[in-house]
Amino acid sequence: MSEIVLPTRTTWTIEQASALQAIRNAFREQKITLGHAQSAAERAVVPSNIPGGASITATIIPPSPNLPPLILQNPNVHPGETPLFFYSASQPPSPPEMPSPGKKIIFFIHGGGNVIGHPTNEVSLPFLSKLVGKLAQNSSGHALVVAPSFRLATVPENQFPAALQDLYSAYSYLIQGGHAAKDITIAGESGGGNLALILTYLISLSLPSALPGHVVAIAPAADQTYTLSSFAKAQADVDIFSVDVYKSMTSQYLGGFPAHDPLASSAFISFPAHWPKTLILVGTADQLVDASRTVAKKIEEGGGSVKLIEFDDLPHGWWAFPSIFKEVEEGIDKIVHFIQS
Repeated sequence: MSEIVLPTRTTWTIEQASALQAIRNAFREQKITLGHAQSAAERAVVPSNIPGGASITATIIPPSPNLPPLILQNPNVHPGETPLFFYSASQPPSPPEMPSPGKKIIFFIHGGGNVIGHPTNEVSLPFLSKLVGKLAQNSSGHALVVAPSFRLATVPENQFPAALQDLYSAYSYLIQGGHAAKDITIAGESGGGNLALILTYLISLSLPSALPGHVVAIAPAADQTYTLSSFAKAQADVDIFSVDVYKSMTSQYLGGFPAHDPLASSAFISFPAHWPKTLILVGTADQLVDASRTVAKKIEEGGGSVKLIEFDDLPHGWWAFPSIFKEVEEGIDKIVHFIQS
């Protein structure tokens, strides 16, 4: 067996190391609010601090009447309304639901372990504004980011598979509205990257004619069993979050549903040959790096097209800190180029 060489972190400056330590300390103090869930109307509020050059609108959609039986098996979880946020680079925005030939759409699923996060929070707002701006520049202005605010598992009735119900309904809304599936990219980060892969899997089973043209997963939390290699375990001293935090979120979301099921962990999907072209971005200082490598390998073995890009020494969540990591800009450029190609 060949020896695994661990990263030396020589790419980090003193300023980066100091900033990351402060972030780690802040997240250790963060508490997940359980026992309360926001309504669809509360989740549909458009923020006022929108970055220049971007426009955001929101609408609330009803649940799809054609949800797959696979995500209707929990008698305590019922389909609900879902707010959709539309990020546009136009001022003022054109009607976001209006399809047009060749319009590139990124269906973006935020991270947060299915218990925190929102399409317009302090992570999503700058990232998605920059992403839609870059995509619009490369698409003659015909670009849109659609970001659903799915139910978070802070209460039992929002546990698995509530998020999948909301995401499937939101994607179906775009297809039924006339948007071409080949022009849609299903994307997500962290827990949202896992959901992006699982949503694509559900579509492949229930509505294969509506498979998206591309899939993008940023450091997907694709293995909810958190079985880590020695390499991944060795990143604990530099990664931002602890594995215990991930496990706590997963337990809250899944309840008693098995973590090794493909609907929980996309690393256990049997990827078909007709799987959409996929891009995976991950840092080598991420304790969840194994999952990205596993998914990439399985897509390739299934006959699909996949590109795995690993950024040296980047921890989980690197895309949320453009002031610390220059790779955020590079990552956005790679996503846009991948979609355009």
